[in-house]
Amino acid sequence: MGIVHPDSPEDYAIGIECDGANYHRSATARDRDRLRQSVLENLGWRIHRVWSTDWWHDAETTKKNLLSAVESATKHPLMGSASKIDDGAFPDFDPAEIEPCHIETEVGAEVENCCDFESKYPSIILPRCPSQENFYEPCNRTLIRQQMIEVINNEGPITGELLRKRIVKAWGFTRTGDNILNIIRANAPIEMAKSKNLEDMVFWPQAVNPDQYKFFRSPSYGNSSKRSIDEIPTEELKNAMHWVLLEFHSCPQDVLYREVVKKFGFSKVTSQMQQYLNAALKLLQN
Repeated sequence: MGIVHPDSPEDYAIGIECDGANYHRSATARDRDRLRQSVLENLGWRIHRVWSTDWWHDAETTKKNLLSAVESATKHPLMGSASKIDDGAFPDFDPAEIEPCHIETEVGAEVENCCDFESKYPSIILPRCPSQENFYEPCNRTLIRQQMIEVINNEGPITGELLRKRIVKAWGFTRTGDNILNIIRANAPIEMAKSKNLEDMVFWPQAVNPDQYKFFRSPSYGNSSKRSIDEIPTEELKNAMHWVLLEFHSCPQDVLYREVVKKFGFSKVTSQMQQYLNAALKLLQN
C-alpha cells in the first residue's frame, strides 16, 4: 500500500506492508520478513509494517504507530525516483525472456523449523507394577501418587485423561472401572498447578506457571507420542495458534484450525476437534 505525499501528488511518501495471502504463501521466513522489504528500501522506499497479530492484540497502539510513521514520512525529504507514480513504468514483457530466480534460504529459516517454542512430545513409559491386585491396597497409595507426579513432571502439562492412561497401563489394566478411577482421582497430587481442558483437568509440572507457558509439543517419530485432540491441553492449542498466526499473519479461521491440527499430527479438522479449537481461540483472544 503506497501513501501519496500530500505536497507532491506524483510521489509516494511511504509504503505500508500488510500481511495477506501472498505473504503466507512465501516459502521461507527470509522471503517474507527480509527480502521484499530490503528490495523496496534499496529502491528508495520507506516501509512501515502493519501485522494482523499486532492489530488483533493491540489495535490502538498499532494505529498510533502507523499514523506516526506516515506523519514522519511526510515531514522528511521525499524518496528516490523509484517512488514516482508512473503508469508507464512497467511496460509489457514476454515471460519467456525472464530467467528463473533462485533464492538461497538461510539454515533454520524454513517455516517448519523457525519456531523456538515447538518441541517433541516426551512420552514416557512407567515401570510395570508386579500385581494388579496390589493397586487396590491402601499401602500402595503413595506409590500411585509418586507415579502420577513422575508422569506430570515428565509429560506435563498433561490432561487428566492421558495421565490416567499412563497409570492404568503401568498396572496392567486393559479397562478402567469406577473403583480404579476413584483411586486415581483420590491420589492426584494436590500441590501441583491445574487448569481446565473443557470437562477435563490439566496437571502442570512443578515450577511451571500455566499463565507464562508459551510452548506446544508435536508428535515425535512414530505414533507413540501422538495425542488425541482431547489429550492436548487448551494452552498448547492456543500457543500453536499464536505461532501459526505469526507465520501466516492473516488467514481465515478454517485455515488457522487446519494448520494448528497439522502441528499435532492430524491431516484434517474433524467435528470433534472444533470444540477444542474454539476453546483455544477464545483463550488466545482473552
